[in-house]
Amino acid sequence: MRVAVVKCVDYLWSRITPAHLLLIPLSWIFFFICKIRRAILTTRQVKLPIPVIVVGNISVGGNGKTTLVIALAKILTQRGYKVGIITRGYKRRYPKTTILVNHQMDPAIIGDEACMMWNQCKCLIGVSSDRNRAAKLLCEADCQLILSDDGLQRYDFYRDIEIAVSSEQALGNKCLLPAGPLRERESRVDQCTHTINLVGNDKPSQVHDRERTMHYEVCSIDRLDGQQTFSMNDFPKDKPYRAICALGNAQGFFNLLRAHALMIETTNLPDHDVISEKELEDNGKDIMISEKDAVKLSQHKHIKHIWVVKVKPVICTKSLRQIIDSIESKLTDHKQANEKNTHKAIETL
Repeated sequence: MRVAVVKCVDYLWSRITPAHLLLIPLSWIFFFICKIRRAILTTRQVKLPIPVIVVGNISVGGNGKTTLVIALAKILTQRGYKVGIITRGYKRRYPKTTILVNHQMDPAIIGDEACMMWNQCKCLIGVSSDRNRAAKLLCEADCQLILSDDGLQRYDFYRDIEIAVSSEQALGNKCLLPAGPLRERESRVDQCTHTINLVGNDKPSQVHDRERTMHYEVCSIDRLDGQQTFSMNDFPKDKPYRAICALGNAQGFFNLLRAHALMIETTNLPDHDVISEKELEDNGKDIMISEKDAVKLSQHKHIKHIWVVKVKPVICTKSLRQIIDSIESKLTDHKQANEKNTHKAIETL
């Protein structure tokens, strides 16, 4: 049933249909509610003592936000900064709790994205639906900067830098909810500090290092039990596979596999869903899944016909340099402001 609903919504959001005669007036109501909400919530922002970088989007679904956050966290950690990450932990158990992740934890408790981020970055992660509360935990843990995975529309949460990640496919029919997939008007992207466009994976060679773009490349394909690993070039392509995906942009995952001449039968599940045991049954075809789906299958590591496709983002060199430079500039600004406040406090003693 859920899969059918997802397909129906995707159909409506990818074009204009007669149903939009009813949906577009609702989108205008949504627009005015969002405008009022933004005006109210912005007044509640509290500036933090460390820089906050929000990586978000204007549409529903996956646009590569988490992948970009992981890439930035790795780069900044390599440069010697103590990075903290904030994520909502969507579809986790006990969603109202706030958790500081500093070791391997059950994805059912912290969410699949938080688990994947910890596996790849080993950065402190604040998991909470209240981003201000998570930010407080990370500040108390002596983080030097915060990367927020999503939260562009959380206007009660202060941010120094906004990075919008978008893609042509994610914009759909370019209508606001509920008539389309947009949470804000397309012009909102122009207000962000930086913009990164996720481009299709079907022809990656044509988009290499194009300005303000990001695409995916396959790092390796590993068996779920960890006993075998292949590069994409060495992976057997002489037989069909089943590709099962519970991502916001499942089609992008499928296109990436097809771009490498893999024959796949696809199963598209709702974002963050757990792949059922029935889906994992051996029907003569090996199964290919994403890293985010793999973190939820630790109890199935004995199954030998499941392969995990590990990918990395390839970000335009110029744009990446500009993002890192602006983050380091904010770090300097905050350091100078904190030193100035310290001097003022000493003078008043």
